[in-house]
Amino acid sequence: MLEVDWGDFEKNSKLRFENIDINYYTEPNFSLSSKEKAKSSGVVLEISSLRDPLSWDRVKLLRLKRHLAKLINPFGNSVVQMKLDLCCEREKNKT
Repeated sequence: MLEVDWGDFEKNSKLRFENIDINYYTEPNFSLSSKEKAKSSGVVLEISSLRDPLSWDRVKLLRLKRHLAKLINPFGNSVVQMKLDLCCEREKNKT
């Protein structure tokens, strides 16, 4: 597990990412939904403790998905095609 407090990044905008302390640890009781369990590999990014959770509407979520899709694939373009699934419990109930 990797925990990032984005407030640490706001304290000094000139501070580089690699110079900010980030907590990481192994979570022995990590669980996924049945949909994610069916996948053989991947990365789960859970975003929590938002300042204003209700401000995250469908438009913001789709913008986040576009930004995440721009991340560099560590395996290169030719080896693995990345697929990005974005889940938001609040949005699941909307039609």
